[in-house]
Amino acid sequence: MTDAKTHLRQQLRAKRDGLDAWHRDACSLTIGRRLVGWLMSYAPQGACVSLFAAIRNEADILVLAPELVQAGYRICLPKVASKTEIVFTVWDGVSPLVKDRQGILSATGESCTPDIVCVPLLGFDRRGHRLGYGAGHYDRWLAKKTHHSAIGIAFAVQEVPQVPDEEHDHPLDWVITEKECIPCQV
Repeated sequence: MTDAKTHLRQQLRAKRDGLDAWHRDACSLTIGRRLVGWLMSYAPQGACVSLFAAIRNEADILVLAPELVQAGYRICLPKVASKTEIVFTVWDGVSPLVKDRQGILSATGESCTPDIVCVPLLGFDRRGHRLGYGAGHYDRWLAKKTHHSAIGIAFAVQEVPQVPDEEHDHPLDWVITEKECIPCQV
């Protein structure tokens, strides 16, 4: 299984990295618009929404934070707290961000538990299985929590027919791409 995932990670990273910067930025804006629409339809005002700072050519949704705060949502960002754990901290959408232990931008606010977690990924399938970078941070966090929605954020080129999944993998509820909002069926 590990070899299959490693090979698929390499393929999907190359596909995503192959998008030119202009196209990636335009698609990120469309994904962001779709995410806002999804939140307005499915998440009550006051819900805590976890966004993430894009790395390695991921879709960039962080620019949505001020709009979501203005619409009445609480925003938080993940922070890598240890080799095996992520935590979430509140962000007002405008305060400066700092790098966590992995060098990823994160907030310095109080700890919180998000109601909706936007999850970065390398690949996904319509069952809601995702291929991340292999550390398992999100799978471990999602497995411990019961009242949340997990939304994969991806470019359409990151879709594959089937992600190799293991028992510890936690499926997504939705995936949002520049083309559609996909309700996942496990």
